[in-house]
Amino acid sequence: MDYQCLCNCQECTLKGNKVVLPYVPLDPIAKVLLVGQAPGKTELVTGVPFTGPAGKMLYACLMGAGLDKRRLYITNLVSCKPPEDKKGNDLPPTPREIMNCNPRLRQEILDIKPTIIVALGGPALYELTGQDKIQTARGGMYPLRDKYQYDCSVLAVLHPSYVMRQRQWVETTIKDLKEVGKFLLNGAPPKEQDYEFLVDPPLPMLEEYLSRPGILAFDTETTGLNTRLDQVIGMSFSNSYTSAAAILLVPDDPRAALVKRVLEDPSILKATQNGSFDCAILHSSLGIDVQGMSYDTRLAEQLMNSDMPTTLDHLRAVYTKIKPYKPSKSEMKTITHWGKQRMLEYANWDAVCTYQVMVEQKKVLTDGQLHLLETLLLPLVPALNSMSEKGVLVDINYLAGRYAANIPRLKSLEEDIQQRLGINPHSPKQVKELFQLSASDRPTLEYYIERGDPRAENMQLVLECRDLKKESGTYLKGLFDRLEDGYVHTSYLPDGTGTGRLSSRDPNLQNIPKHLRRLYIAEPGCYLVSGDYKQLELWVGSVIAPCEILHQDLLNGVDVHSLVAAEIKD
Repeated sequence: MDYQCLCNCQECTLKGNKVVLPYVPLDPIAKVLLVGQAPGKTELVTGVPFTGPAGKMLYACLMGAGLDKRRLYITNLVSCKPPEDKKGNDLPPTPREIMNCNPRLRQEILDIKPTIIVALGGPALYELTGQDKIQTARGGMYPLRDKYQYDCSVLAVLHPSYVMRQRQWVETTIKDLKEVGKFLLNGAPPKEQDYEFLVDPPLPMLEEYLSRPGILAFDTETTGLNTRLDQVIGMSFSNSYTSAAAILLVPDDPRAALVKRVLEDPSILKATQNGSFDCAILHSSLGIDVQGMSYDTRLAEQLMNSDMPTTLDHLRAVYTKIKPYKPSKSEMKTITHWGKQRMLEYANWDAVCTYQVMVEQKKVLTDGQLHLLETLLLPLVPALNSMSEKGVLVDINYLAGRYAANIPRLKSLEEDIQQRLGINPHSPKQVKELFQLSASDRPTLEYYIERGDPRAENMQLVLECRDLKKESGTYLKGLFDRLEDGYVHTSYLPDGTGTGRLSSRDPNLQNIPKHLRRLYIAEPGCYLVSGDYKQLELWVGSVIAPCEILHQDLLNGVDVHSLVAAEIKD
């Protein structure tokens, strides 16, 4: 059939391009239809979808999943190649172009009658299902939109061109594509109504649920993210793959005593997602000292895949069949106004999702990684929370004096640049246009300064002005705004970096310029030690701490760096 005659080409901005028709295998293994975005340069030559670089990546991922690309149906949202941007990259088709080509795609689906459709990338996923977040939806099954007049499940998979640029997603994409084989063998996954959620149960019902044997996953719902100033307003728990219980905590709530008793009982093993936050805010808000922590999904993922996201929404997509349920960031800011029913349903999903992720992660964690999690990372959490609660003392007099000296100097610099160069030094666009550069960031300007560009003096002036503004705004006023009784309470993160080193946030104490480190001072009778993870400083640290084990290892010639790396990889 001439599918192209179904397209509204006269109204399409892609008209005049060479048409790339769908690929129909001679010997299909099953009625599996792959739907991409649009043809590229190579496809214009071959006339076959996914035969360029992205096609090679798709072939490799399909082979890893036990599927042969040559025996699958393949098509695109549009039949013609979209234009390129200034860098030579293909632009995505516009919604109008997709709409004009849609009758052709609809007829292909009706003719092929696929058992399952694989949506490759965000545009295909949205057009076929209405889901608009490929990163969170990927790996999930969704019904085909009613407008196609065909009942079929759609599997969300990252686009091969994205995987080609971000190689850390290769294994995840192969895992997602394996769902095709599972679907063909077993049919659709269990529906969500199989879940048993308790919404604000009374005390006896909650007590019965929390007394069930097994690891208890829990999560907090809070008024904000400040572990010292915000409050816990709700709790959710899950102790099985398909059940959860969530409650709203109100003043004098009789269930609060039960929650405290359960969370402080070390014999009841517990799992969390980002337990550092949960434990800290439970302590400050409700006076609960959580005991029995045995697992944290976020820390476990950091051990296994340090270069991948560790948010619960990402882990849900990787490890579970739970469909996306997380609202947008703007909606999350209004959580306290959602209403009881919606908030508790959301909380239940958080708890059961944490439980499922824990179960699935444990299937792939090595014994060495699990040992590190249980003996090093989890015991570190209360220590870091204690450090955060204690805070770091700030020299307020030095902070105020330096800020007062900076502001007039900054204003004078800005006026001088405005008069001499006629630009706002903080506007990247104006700086680029003035110096006729492709970028105006620090590395670009320093590149020309170091090579003796005739405009180097003015470039240096711009950098000086920017540095002064950042120092005054980020490092001085930003720090002052976070002060509580002369202390700043940074959040220490054991999973904040890809290398596994300790980091901090709000504020970041690791990226402070050396000349501003005197802002932070030791309390009377104490010292601040500045060091790095170097061999010499390990020796000093082993003596000051003191740490006999580390000191003995160093005396025996142990390469601590290699030993730690080996344990993490084990």
